[in-house]
Amino acid sequence: MNRLSLTALALATAACATPPTTPPPRQPETPPIASSLPYPETTANEQFEQLAIQVSRLENQVAELHERVEQLEQRIAASAKRPTRVRVNKPIAPPFQGSLKTENAPSLLEKAQQQYRAQQYQAATATLREADSGGDGSETAQKSMFLLLQAHQKLNHCQSVINIGQRYATRFSGSLNAPEALSLVAQCQWRIQQQDIARDTWRKIIQQYPKSPAAARARNQIHKK
Repeated sequence: MNRLSLTALALATAACATPPTTPPPRQPETPPIASSLPYPETTANEQFEQLAIQVSRLENQVAELHERVEQLEQRIAASAKRPTRVRVNKPIAPPFQGSLKTENAPSLLEKAQQQYRAQQYQAATATLREADSGGDGSETAQKSMFLLLQAHQKLNHCQSVINIGQRYATRFSGSLNAPEALSLVAQCQWRIQQQDIARDTWRKIIQQYPKSPAAARARNQIHKK
């Protein structure tokens, strides 16, 4: 074999020995990531409505704050007007030995009587503010308590009239003013829509003080009502 034949044979052998190269498999193309869905744009009317709602909420909050401020101002003003009482520990002594209240009671009663006659009912209640429980039970204490009751009645302070009048009638049940105190109590009870309770009070006057002028008025009131 000549050299040309040998060369051709070598090339053929090499071609048979080397396997044909195959191209790599194509990867599936990844679809492009879709962009996020477009958010619907709000219209001008919708934006205006949202702003109006926010403004309304803010106005409500401002109104609530104004109300709280007014309440605080009223409390501060009331506390400033209320006199501060200084409590002093006093030695306990029997009523007959006297005390500052007992010694000052006649002058306070006289002052309150003058204020009552001058129709200064608010001043009279301030003068007798310590007489709402009857004090030491003396005649001056009884008169002071009953005058305080009458002053509150003139001012239409029905709750004070009911409380003081009931205490007076209980503590000084034998007093001539006891049925009158209950009569004032019944009037206030009727005025504040406690009609059934007022009728019971009138019946109590008739039962306990049948011959008193207050009992006669109570009978008339029951018949009228």
